[in-house]
Amino acid sequence: MNSGAPPPEPGSIALVAHDAGGAEVIAAWANRHHKNGNLFYLSGPAVSVFRRHFPDAPFATIEDFLSHPPRVDLVITGTGWMTDHERRAIARAKNAALRVAAYLDHWTDYANRFRVGGGEILPDEIWVGDAHAEQLARAAFPDTPLRLVPNAYLDDMAQAIRRDSLPPSTRLSHILFLCDPLPPMNSPASYGYDEFEALRGYLDELCARGHPPCTVRLRLHPAEPVGKYDTIVAKYRPQLAIEVGSRQNSLIEDCAWADQVVGCDTMAMVAAVLSGKRVISCIPPHGKPLTLPFPDIEQLFSKR
Repeated sequence: MNSGAPPPEPGSIALVAHDAGGAEVIAAWANRHHKNGNLFYLSGPAVSVFRRHFPDAPFATIEDFLSHPPRVDLVITGTGWMTDHERRAIARAKNAALRVAAYLDHWTDYANRFRVGGGEILPDEIWVGDAHAEQLARAAFPDTPLRLVPNAYLDDMAQAIRRDSLPPSTRLSHILFLCDPLPPMNSPASYGYDEFEALRGYLDELCARGHPPCTVRLRLHPAEPVGKYDTIVAKYRPQLAIEVGSRQNSLIEDCAWADQVVGCDTMAMVAAVLSGKRVISCIPPHGKPLTLPFPDIEQLFSKR
């Protein structure tokens, strides 16, 4: 990482991010709409995200921002949950009389994204990426100005998937299963199921329905070790053509390969549905309900 951000120029914006989800959205927006005059204050997964979009730009840390906020026209932050870095940056910007906007990159748990200690720190403006998020945010924050700023990250991904997709095969269906590590069943944060149950439930259903010829490709989450699902794969291989995808394939490549995309409740399902793919949620019947507010996402067990 290059040390320190340069002095601000007229019209400069400070971009502050830690979690990967918010970083993807903010970086894609800046790359599309405000490529120059940015100052970057990044920590954690956000560093590698921004490196893809701005490989030669100097970066500072969020701690640098908290210590010495720059005199910029606008501060834009993510709203992640992994740490309180972005929330502290919102508070610091307001204390420094800097205009600050926070981008909501998801559709859940909005109130907790602005909690610091026992209080709530709201930005001057909240950005949302779509009409679903706008409706939810208006209910959660009726007194805070909202701005609908289309989600450039999801839009770019959906366009790339459409561009690279091949015509569906008439002989063999391609099914992409998006693996996602979930909280343990004995955890207070449990969804009422884990990733192993979700995968087994989907494969059981696929076999029971007398599926047409297909290949099921498991796409491991970046945080998951190779071999995590080997026992399940071995069990179902006599009945299904099932493979574990290559780490070298991008999400766009895997979604473009697929005729159907299956998962539980992960953001990549939204990119797939926006690209026109058939998308199915396989949350078990007793699990926490789907939070992605897109009616085109089918729910495999919704009527049970």
